Amino acid sequence: MAFVRIVLQEFDPAQEGERVLGPIQAAIQSAPGLQLWIAGGDPAIGRGAAISVWDTREQAEVGIAAVIPDVGQRTAAAGLKVLSTHVYPVESEVAPGLRS
Repeated sequence: MAFVRIVLQEFDPAQEGERVLGPIQAAIQSAPGLQLWIAGGDPAIGRGAAISVWDTREQAEVGIAAVIPDVGQRTAAAGLKVLSTHVYPVESEVAPGLRS
């Protein structure tokens, strides 16, 4: 059974997303058990979410900290604040193709 991790965030709209996430994206790809990681946000209100799917609950609970132990400090320094984190078992999925 897979698990979804939802991280609700607040960010500084003046910061560029690529500058904040660019340096950690390569490491995210190597996180053990990661099936999918996607993020989005609304610069008008400075709120967003990162959603990821993991093989196990344990991997979902640790998240990308497994490969970037200082991820909290890095993202905070870039103006990103975690508001809440939730982990749930995946109950259903539809994946017709992700579009960016």
